[in-house]
Amino acid sequence: MFLRKKSSIYQLFDKNGVTKVGLEKITQKYKKNKNSFSGSIWDKNTEEAALCYFIYEKLLEKRFFLKIELDFKIDIRITKSQTVTEFILALVQKFNSAYIIVNGNYLPRKAVFPDRLSAGWMIYLPKAQLTHEIVPESSDVVSVKNEEGLVTGTLVVTLPHFFDKETADDIKAVNRVDIRLRELDLLPLYKDM
Repeated sequence: MFLRKKSSIYQLFDKNGVTKVGLEKITQKYKKNKNSFSGSIWDKNTEEAALCYFIYEKLLEKRFFLKIELDFKIDIRITKSQTVTEFILALVQKFNSAYIIVNGNYLPRKAVFPDRLSAGWMIYLPKAQLTHEIVPESSDVVSVKNEEGLVTGTLVVTLPHFFDKETADDIKAVNRVDIRLRELDLLPLYKDM
């Protein structure tokens, strides 16, 4: 991990992506351990991790898996859930072949299928072409299209409001969506990712 104090020294990313010094620092860290690599990018103003990323080589398949985790807190008193949906849809434009999950503090131990991805509060399923009629347990289903108008995937929203891990009804709603997506064979096993 890159230390918090270094966040004010090195600018690893800017509006154009990874900076030259950022690439050098990441490369140095990767060369130390090529099989498992992770790092955090810190926001020097708040001293909170703004971006965590992980890359590791699967021992059997010899291919790389990249996990990017955005971990941030939002004030649900002033933020609308639609804002989060719009953010995910914008993210999908850059990463439309990736699974994108908004977990909303959904606890894995509450999952119906602990060995599989869960819809959590929201899940983007690449290549899936779904409608609300296919997943009626969901709050909303949004088809994502590319510039040519072809569907590249679907965002499934389990609840119309922010997910509350303390509310049994919210947990049941996620579980119902997970069951439906599993029936459709759209929740991959973690080991297959």
